[in-house]
Amino acid sequence: MPTSKRKLSRASVPLGGAMQSFIHRKNLEIFRKQLAETNDAAMRVQLETLLSEEEAKEPAPSCAKREDD
Repeated sequence: MPTSKRKLSRASVPLGGAMQSFIHRKNLEIFRKQLAETNDAAMRVQLETLLSEEEAKEPAPSCAKREDD
């Protein structure tokens, strides 16, 4: 009897924090590079949207308490 292999989609495989961070940094790098290189207005609008959405994913800076306070 043949065994069926379940195929996992990308959405069903959780990514670790380090991998998500890597992908986030690479997306920012790629979008900024493409934005700097293109003169097409429609492409620039799309890249600016993608870049702003990716920047919005950045975690808020931690409010570390200063030692001298």
